[in-house]
Amino acid sequence: MIIFFAKNYAKINLVIRMICGKCKNCLSCKFQNEKSENNLEIFEKNFSRENDAAIAIDIGTTNIVFELFDLKNGATLAKFSCENSQRAFGADVISRITASKTNAAELNSYVISDLTRGVELLRRHCARKISQIAIVGNTVMLHLLQNFSCETLGVFPFSPVSVEMSRTTICGTDAVILPCVSAFIGADVVAGIFACEEKFCDEYKLFIDIGTNAEVVLFSRSEENFRDVDFFAPTGQNRQREKIFAVSAAAGTAFEGGKICGSQVISHCAELLRNKKLDRTGLLRDEKNFSHEKIQNEIFLDEKNFSREKIQNEIFQNEKNFSHEKIQNEKNQNENFSSQKFFSQADVRELQLAKSAVRAAIEIFEENIKEVFIAGLFGYKIDVDDAVEIGLFPASFKGKTTFVGNAALDGAKKFLRQPQENFFSFAKNFCEINLALHPKFDALFIKHMDFF
Repeated sequence: MIIFFAKNYAKINLVIRMICGKCKNCLSCKFQNEKSENNLEIFEKNFSRENDAAIAIDIGTTNIVFELFDLKNGATLAKFSCENSQRAFGADVISRITASKTNAAELNSYVISDLTRGVELLRRHCARKISQIAIVGNTVMLHLLQNFSCETLGVFPFSPVSVEMSRTTICGTDAVILPCVSAFIGADVVAGIFACEEKFCDEYKLFIDIGTNAEVVLFSRSEENFRDVDFFAPTGQNRQREKIFAVSAAAGTAFEGGKICGSQVISHCAELLRNKKLDRTGLLRDEKNFSHEKIQNEIFLDEKNFSREKIQNEIFQNEKNFSHEKIQNEKNQNENFSSQKFFSQADVRELQLAKSAVRAAIEIFEENIKEVFIAGLFGYKIDVDDAVEIGLFPASFKGKTTFVGNAALDGAKKFLRQPQENFFSFAKNFCEINLALHPKFDALFIKHMDFF
């Protein structure tokens, strides 16, 4: 009996997928198919049969997001999201790279199955022809999709097999996989900046996308701004065209995919700091009082889609062998259930390492920033004051931040609606900075380790 996995539905889903190989007949597969409809949002007012439709897909390390839209006017027709099934092999890109050495075929089949399921679901609700698909994601996710080896992405000098655009088909529809810049700067970042292109001006602006990796991008329309920043560019690199400088910082599972995930962990730590229950060095005053279950209840208090009761009722409603009563009995008998897990000192240290790396990346670009664009679901929910409280963002960001949502998806839509050469020409403006080799990184990383 796999009853003990009821503690955490994500574990049920991931472990049973590993057992059944996505047979479509097990509890996990049945529930995934039923749950799909709950993650589908249809915008009926935008539907018509006049124009072709297209789909933009953002393959994230944690979730995959789909958007069906009118190819002519860009109106959103439907949205769908699902968990990336590759999480069975780990929550971050490093664990996926490691798993790909022995399970590359499974990782590839999982993501293809997720894409197929999403496209088929959108197609069922679309009354018009879906003519094109554009796919973005970080470099590791796109390597796994194309069944490329990820081995060289995890070791110096971090060389991708290919960062070029490629084509495939999903459910019989032509799909374009957009190009990346490097092992650390993926097509999702390029597409995100591409979506913000009209916001370019002669002043510095910053784009931040925080997930299991955090990308920080400095851009300006004026090339004059970059003439005095020669240390940014790798030695010998042609810098005549570059107006976009990008750096990637490893955040791990501290912000996404961990035991306590999402932007709420920042708010929770900020509150602990204000109440002096967590000191500035990251030491918890009384670790045993911060139970994992209590924190989870606080984090998801207003998140209806994450309520423990709703998930349990949905999972086991029609499964006689996995009744709610049996789960409750097993839960009460299990001494190691989540109420015994704590918001530990290790959790705090993980957050410190992640925020220090991200803040170091930000500070390299911090001078004279006029506006900051924060992308992604994480960015949409983040409280800037709390981020400043823990030292993730500098105080100068207050009043300068603009949330741009899933900019990567918007960039993929823009790619399909414009001459595609525009995107390829735009991507040539990127210059990647190796954060680990930057002369200021070590000092900045140590400086921002504490909460302040």
